Amino acid sequence: MAPYKNLPRGTSVRAKKVVKQIFRPLERFLQMEASSGLVLLAVTAIALFWANSSWSDSYFSLWEYKLGLSFGEWNFERDVRFWINDGLMTFFFFVVGLELRREFVQGDLSEFKRATLPLMAALGGMVAPALIYFAFNKDLPSARGWGIPMGTDTAFALGILAILGKRVPAAARILLLGLAVIDDVGGILVIAFFYSSGIQYGGLVLAFLAFILVLFMQNIGIRSRMSYLIPGVMMWVGIYYAGIHPTLTGVVLGFLTPARPGFTPEKILELTKPYRQELVGLSEESNPSTEAMMSLFLSLRDIYREGLSFVDQLIQKLHGTVAYIIMPLFALANAGVIIGGTELGGEARNVFWGVVLGLVVGKPLGIFLTSLLAIKLGFSKMPVGIGYKGIFQVGMVGGIGFTMALFIAQLAFPSGDTLEVIKQGVLSASLVAAVVSLVTGFLWAPKVQPEASSESA
Repeated sequence: MAPYKNLPRGTSVRAKKVVKQIFRPLERFLQMEASSGLVLLAVTAIALFWANSSWSDSYFSLWEYKLGLSFGEWNFERDVRFWINDGLMTFFFFVVGLELRREFVQGDLSEFKRATLPLMAALGGMVAPALIYFAFNKDLPSARGWGIPMGTDTAFALGILAILGKRVPAAARILLLGLAVIDDVGGILVIAFFYSSGIQYGGLVLAFLAFILVLFMQNIGIRSRMSYLIPGVMMWVGIYYAGIHPTLTGVVLGFLTPARPGFTPEKILELTKPYRQELVGLSEESNPSTEAMMSLFLSLRDIYREGLSFVDQLIQKLHGTVAYIIMPLFALANAGVIIGGTELGGEARNVFWGVVLGLVVGKPLGIFLTSLLAIKLGFSKMPVGIGYKGIFQVGMVGGIGFTMALFIAQLAFPSGDTLEVIKQGVLSASLVAAVVSLVTGFLWAPKVQPEASSESA
């Protein structure tokens, strides 16, 4: 059957193809995030089992093992958890920066009217949990952790929506992705301004020089990805020694990445025209040479590279690694909590309930109420097919904090009983938010019938 044969009357085939090309990367992204959420769930279960088993000593000693470099008297050795949390997670934040860049240039954040709903939802979803946590911990040393329940784990949240399947409209997933991107930006700003040590200006100078070097390399047309590794490492080192969390390097580099392709679609068609004729000629030969085929493919590859933005190329290259290797490693290293190992009395009780209620109550209420306000004031329109129950459900899955919550917790409380209590709170809250999201999803949302059935009717 020919593609697009059964389109409704009046539908433009060319428009259909264009729309499909635009949304295909978003669909791949959502599918990968959803499946990686299930991987994270499995790894978290492994970490909890390992930390509470007879092999628990091996679990904790593994992450304390020192790795690094030393030359003479100079030494830079850190434990394995540092290299995961401060090193590998830089790539996670790099992908966040790339997504943010793409959203600002050609996504939901590129137009004010389209950006208002996820923006308002994200702001409400950050402020309400922080206020709830602070209310429980006011005038206590633990008040420093107010930023912990602000984050949403996009992979886990999309994984829950994937389980619900067709009961959740596509617009709900897109809304969740938009507010999660803004949510990540809010978390990054909180880390930069509230969870960094005293600023050392020598490190800032090195980071600024790396920043200028990246801009210079872009302006002279350097497209090799590996070429940017040196200024990237320079910036990471500079930000680290400046006293700012080095993972912010990823966000800065991601946001600097060009988000528009070098060639327009018309230019690509013009450039590929002679190669298409050459391909037809080769297909008519009984035994075309390998050299001719390779030369043709290499030429087309160069055109393809310029026809796809640098942002899209890097997301395609890195997203799988981040989703299936780096984030699961982070979960394995940080989710291992000794269940019942810490008494929940006194200040610990305030910390625990501040985190749990911040995520389970503050997140959905903050997202729902600010979304409602934006719609009622006319700043935004209700997304098609969602409704108010759907927005509340997006808020509920937003209460699955996990990755960002644990990440900020490590910065607010590097070690000690408070950190262990917070981990218990984050895991408990994420579990409750996931279960409630699934229950409400099955109760509230009738299953959407596939398009084929509606056509046959």
